[in-house]
Amino acid sequence: MMARARTRRYISVGCTILLLYLIYLNISKLASMDKTKVEVKRNGNILQVVETEADRNHDTKKGHFIEVDGNNIEAGKRYKYRFQMMSLILGNNQLHYKSEPMESSLLHEFSPDIENRVENLFIDGNGTNHQLEFYVISPAILPYKGNIMVVARVWLNYERRYKLDKADQINRWIDNYLFSQMFDGNMKPTSPGEILGIPVPVQYVANAGCSDPKIFNWMGSLMVLFYMTMRDNKGLNIGHLFLLDYDRKILKKPKILDHNIAQIDSNWVPLVVDDTLHFVYTMDPLRVLKCTKEQNMDITCHFIKSIDTTLEKYPFNQNTDFLHGGSSFLPYKKSYYINVALSTLSYKDNQNSTSPLYGAHIVLLKAYPFRIVYVSERLRIHPDLYNNIPIVRNNFIRYPFFHPFGLIVENSDTIDIGIHINDYRSFIVRVTGIETVLDDAIATDSRSGDSIVTSQPRNIQEFVKLSLQKSHLKQKWKIQNENGKEIVS
Repeated sequence: MMARARTRRYISVGCTILLLYLIYLNISKLASMDKTKVEVKRNGNILQVVETEADRNHDTKKGHFIEVDGNNIEAGKRYKYRFQMMSLILGNNQLHYKSEPMESSLLHEFSPDIENRVENLFIDGNGTNHQLEFYVISPAILPYKGNIMVVARVWLNYERRYKLDKADQINRWIDNYLFSQMFDGNMKPTSPGEILGIPVPVQYVANAGCSDPKIFNWMGSLMVLFYMTMRDNKGLNIGHLFLLDYDRKILKKPKILDHNIAQIDSNWVPLVVDDTLHFVYTMDPLRVLKCTKEQNMDITCHFIKSIDTTLEKYPFNQNTDFLHGGSSFLPYKKSYYINVALSTLSYKDNQNSTSPLYGAHIVLLKAYPFRIVYVSERLRIHPDLYNNIPIVRNNFIRYPFFHPFGLIVENSDTIDIGIHINDYRSFIVRVTGIETVLDDAIATDSRSGDSIVTSQPRNIQEFVKLSLQKSHLKQKWKIQNENGKEIVS
């Protein structure tokens, strides 16, 4: 018995000595690392390893993005649709064109569940909601706390209510609300959903309330950027963007220093680089805002120069800025960020009738110095997805369309996009096959260096305009070489 006791003591002492030796080794390794710290951060579905190297004068951060195994959304794919995608690659002050096969598919349809849930949040005087013709549209999507967060716009069709049913209305409601709900990876609800309680002005006959959300992560919080109409201190009716800190429940209006914002100004695209908030104000010419959060939580922004921006006071113009807005920019590879932008073109047909054409386009942007290096033509989905989906505002929109609002980067070859079709119904679609052409764009840009000037303003806008026209007319692309320059027609 005594021998066993001594053996146990020897083992205990030996384990203690071994543990102290291992601790010593770890301390030695940490000491040898000098002042370099390694952090692993999750940014959406990307793990970012950040090395911080402190020297005598300043800290510099080097970020490396690592793909995460598995998708955020595992829902089954339907309505698969293969197509050739023409792309514009910009680099070394030249335009390059490339056509690559891609595939789109349907991952999830929010109807009718989300409409049924929203309907249960309204009550009318007669106990029914038959007069509340509403649509849950503009679905912004993002991974959030192990789930998929969806923030969508609830739009009550004021055009119908104020024209057709005005005499029969029992109650009148604000036109726009924001509705949030959480889903798991199979797009099964994990929360009942709620209307965000944002106070809004009520003096407007039409289009009052919050609309067209974009969501993104910034400084540890989920941020909701949305559009709202209100009256400023000069008595002007303005339509501007507001920012809700969803986690801290703080509402702010981003302000631009030394700049008069247009009366209607709503196409800013959020972009977070190294925890610093930026907004892409216009895409071509590229104008970028850099923002800071003050002690009182105010958000102030100023324009920063980009190498392909030459116009300091360039205003947004809906007649020439065909490409704008869309989803937030998210990290893709290295210092490149991806979004799906919206395009709008006023199109006149053979009968001299004018109607808008809408599109969605993949955009790749390089951060520091900022420049757009890639734009796709108009994305396509299966034609059958448009079946039985009426165009709500058919008094001035004649052609079917879908709008992009949310984005999830599943991996380097696959993105999921929150869309609505014809202002009527919301979906999530998946696009695969993007990596080859985006790698080509990154390689082209990497060979260009950071000191050169990229394309002159308007090349991107003209490409987008042409893509809308060719898609609408179902025309094929042709790439030609004239005097050493690539030209598409």
